[in-house]
Amino acid sequence: MAYFTGLLQTNLYVKDINQASKWYQDILGFTIAADYGTTVILAFGDSPSYDEGKSGIPVLCLIESKDAETGRNTTHPVLGISKEHCGDLYNELKKNDVEVEESPSHKGHFKFYDSDGNMLEAFCPGIYD
Repeated sequence: MAYFTGLLQTNLYVKDINQASKWYQDILGFTIAADYGTTVILAFGDSPSYDEGKSGIPVLCLIESKDAETGRNTTHPVLGISKEHCGDLYNELKKNDVEVEESPSHKGHFKFYDSDGNMLEAFCPGIYD
């Protein structure tokens, strides 16, 4: 059963969202695909934007966090959940004793951890539209 559609993005926790966003644009040539204030989605040059719902297009997501280098706020991949399995994956992971985020705002968008404690994030594009 294929729950995932591909890698959506990699989240990077940063101390200053404005400084980090400017650096990625000025130094590496990224463009802003979406800006939510304390979260900025960056795309590679002329690649389709995040908002177009194209799964599998890797982008960087900068997330402002004052404790960026400590705790469980770590760099991690975000895996796209297929629309077909958007509501099922969370329950399936819990059923298999996988550590998952408790009470996420949506069961189509949550964090979970592999057997070594590495954080992964699952997201079903379009659930917040």
